[in-house]
Amino acid sequence: MRTPRVRLGAGLLAALLLTTPTAAAGTHETDPPPPTTPVTSHTNGAPISITLITGDTVLLRQGPDGLLLAGFTSPPHRRGTGYHQETHQGRLVVIPDDARRAVISGTLDERFFDLTGLVEQGLTDDHQDSLRIILDEPADGPRAFAAPEVAEHTQSFPDLGLRGLEIAHEDLPTFWQDLEGGDGPSVLSAQDDTRVLLDGRVRATLDQSRDLVGASEAWDAGHTGDGVTVAVLDTGYDTGHPDLDGRVVAAENFSDAEDVQDRRGHGTHVAATIAGTGAASDGRYAGVAPGADLVVAKVLDDQGQGWTTDVIAGAEWAVEQGADILNLSL
Repeated sequence: MRTPRVRLGAGLLAALLLTTPTAAAGTHETDPPPPTTPVTSHTNGAPISITLITGDTVLLRQGPDGLLLAGFTSPPHRRGTGYHQETHQGRLVVIPDDARRAVISGTLDERFFDLTGLVEQGLTDDHQDSLRIILDEPADGPRAFAAPEVAEHTQSFPDLGLRGLEIAHEDLPTFWQDLEGGDGPSVLSAQDDTRVLLDGRVRATLDQSRDLVGASEAWDAGHTGDGVTVAVLDTGYDTGHPDLDGRVVAAENFSDAEDVQDRRGHGTHVAATIAGTGAASDGRYAGVAPGADLVVAKVLDDQGQGWTTDVIAGAEWAVEQGADILNLSL
């Protein structure tokens, strides 16, 4: 019998670890096509650079209809590696040949090679000097992959069979060789359900007002949220906001920020929308469920961004606090 990670895999992980559709068969090439436009995404004219999990580097230019591949280079021991390129639903996907089988089988997350998605997340070389991944392994069996020294552990969720790792770009060629097996069996071709997933960037999004969900009608029927605990996984909360005075029963910081204080405003907005008392407006702007208790997990930093593994850690903590509902406006 598998562990409770199956429930998370069907719910929370399905939301957090979404992958784009697998690229269909297309052209195969070892030399990048010439760019069709001189327009780039950098004001100094330089192309965008992204280091892949394989250690290869792609260069991109911005064309009139999306990103264009401007270059593909490999470490010395990988020179001559071919790759598959496709624009799928407006997204540029480039997969090295030795990674394609693992992507098609679902062992390797295609988001590692969705260049449009990586740019949207800010996972380009000018913003990040490392890559974060999640190993999804059977929680009730031995680990199929012993992470090499070049990989730094970020988070660990033994009950879910999940491990977070961070690898510097310069160490990715070595890390990829270890994934492929080195002198032993390849994790990417293992038959034990091990998956290698992108630890993607997440960011805050806004919510809708209480009137759109019929809160007044619910109150008239006696439903105010009394006795319910709601977890807010967001940018923290304003510890001095009158609308949240007495509503937050537990708070914890899982982000890169220094504390749970909300310096972005989004988490405070979400928390007050859920269970704010409306004290600052004489009740006019009370939340949807003003009788509910709140537990706040700060999983997004002061810029409103975070990592998938931080969200998972906050979710586990929230459940331990007795949360009945988890809100992720991200």
